Amino acid sequence: MSVARNKLLAETIDDDEYIEIKKDCKDQIETLEIQLNILLEQSKVDIPKLIDQAIESLTIIWKTYSEGGIAVKRKIIGSIFPEKLEFDGNHYRTTESTPS
Repeated sequence: MSVARNKLLAETIDDDEYIEIKKDCKDQIETLEIQLNILLEQSKVDIPKLIDQAIESLTIIWKTYSEGGIAVKRKIIGSIFPEKLEFDGNHYRTTESTPS
Protein backbone atom coordinates (compact mmCIF):
# COMPACT_ATOMS: atom_id res chain seq x y z
CA MET A 1 0.00 0.00 0.00
CA SER A 2 2.79 2.44 0.85
CA VAL A 3 4.44 1.86 -2.55
CA ALA A 4 1.11 2.46 -4.28
CA ARG A 5 0.53 5.57 -2.17
CA ASN A 6 3.97 6.91 -3.07
CA LYS A 7 3.33 6.24 -6.77
CA LEU A 8 0.00 8.05 -6.53
CA LEU A 9 1.67 11.04 -4.90
CA ALA A 10 4.42 11.00 -7.51
CA GLU A 11 1.70 10.80 -10.17
CA THR A 12 3.15 7.56 -11.54
CA ILE A 13 -0.28 5.92 -11.27
CA ASP A 14 -3.72 7.47 -11.46
CA ASP A 15 -6.55 7.42 -8.92
CA ASP A 16 -8.30 4.42 -10.48
CA GLU A 17 -5.14 2.28 -10.36
CA TYR A 18 -4.56 3.27 -6.74
CA ILE A 19 -8.14 2.37 -5.80
CA GLU A 20 -7.75 -1.01 -7.52
CA ILE A 21 -4.48 -1.74 -5.70
CA LYS A 22 -6.03 -0.66 -2.40
CA LYS A 23 -9.01 -2.99 -2.99
CA ASP A 24 -6.69 -5.91 -3.87
CA CYS A 25 -4.67 -5.34 -0.69
CA LYS A 26 -7.83 -5.16 1.40
CA ASP A 27 -9.09 -8.42 -0.15
CA GLN A 28 -5.75 -10.13 0.55
CA ILE A 29 -5.80 -8.95 4.18
CA GLU A 30 -9.35 -10.24 4.66
CA THR A 31 -8.43 -13.62 3.12
CA LEU A 32 -5.38 -13.94 5.37
CA GLU A 33 -7.41 -12.98 8.46
CA ILE A 34 -9.96 -15.69 7.62
CA GLN A 35 -7.17 -18.25 7.19
CA LEU A 36 -5.62 -17.17 10.50
CA ASN A 37 -8.93 -17.51 12.32
CA ILE A 38 -9.43 -20.99 10.85
CA LEU A 39 -5.95 -22.03 12.02
CA LEU A 40 -6.57 -20.62 15.49
CA GLU A 41 -9.88 -22.46 15.76
CA GLN A 42 -8.28 -25.72 14.61
CA SER A 43 -5.37 -25.48 17.04
CA LYS A 44 -7.66 -25.31 20.11
CA VAL A 45 -4.80 -24.39 22.47
CA ASP A 46 -5.74 -25.13 26.07
CA ILE A 47 -4.31 -22.04 27.76
CA PRO A 48 -5.26 -23.02 31.34
CA LYS A 49 -3.54 -26.40 30.85
CA LEU A 50 -0.39 -24.69 29.50
CA ILE A 51 -0.35 -22.35 32.50
CA ASP A 52 -0.69 -25.28 34.91
CA GLN A 53 2.19 -27.09 33.16
CA ALA A 54 4.37 -23.98 33.31
CA ILE A 55 3.69 -23.48 37.01
CA GLU A 56 4.41 -27.14 37.73
CA SER A 57 7.68 -26.93 35.81
CA LEU A 58 8.72 -23.79 37.66
CA THR A 59 7.94 -25.30 41.07
CA ILE A 60 10.27 -28.23 40.44
CA ILE A 61 12.97 -26.40 38.50
CA TRP A 62 15.38 -26.68 41.43
CA LYS A 63 14.94 -30.47 41.40
CA THR A 64 15.37 -30.68 37.64
CA TYR A 65 18.52 -28.57 37.87
CA SER A 66 20.08 -30.50 40.77
CA GLU A 67 19.32 -33.91 39.24
CA GLY A 68 20.06 -32.96 35.63
CA GLY A 69 23.23 -33.36 33.71
CA ILE A 70 25.35 -30.58 32.33
CA ALA A 71 23.15 -30.18 29.23
CA VAL A 72 20.03 -29.73 31.37
CA LYS A 73 21.80 -27.23 33.62
CA ARG A 74 23.01 -25.22 30.62
CA LYS A 75 19.51 -25.18 29.15
CA ILE A 76 17.99 -23.92 32.40
CA ILE A 77 20.65 -21.25 32.90
CA GLY A 78 20.37 -20.24 29.23
CA SER A 79 16.62 -19.78 29.63
CA ILE A 80 17.13 -17.57 32.68
CA PHE A 81 20.01 -15.54 31.21
CA PRO A 82 19.43 -15.07 27.47
CA GLU A 83 22.67 -13.08 27.25
CA LYS A 84 25.97 -14.93 27.40
CA LEU A 85 26.84 -15.84 31.01
CA GLU A 86 30.55 -15.39 31.78
CA PHE A 87 32.68 -16.60 34.68
CA ASP A 88 36.00 -14.81 35.29
CA GLY A 89 37.26 -17.22 37.93
CA ASN A 90 35.67 -15.39 40.83
CA HIS A 91 32.37 -13.95 39.63
CA TYR A 92 29.57 -14.64 37.18
CA ARG A 93 28.13 -11.91 35.00
CA THR A 94 26.11 -11.50 31.84
CA THR A 95 27.44 -9.62 28.87
CA GLU A 96 25.77 -6.33 28.12
CA SER A 97 24.09 -5.96 24.76
CA THR A 98 25.31 -2.99 22.77
CA PRO A 99 22.69 -1.22 20.67
CA SER A 100 23.20 -1.53 16.93
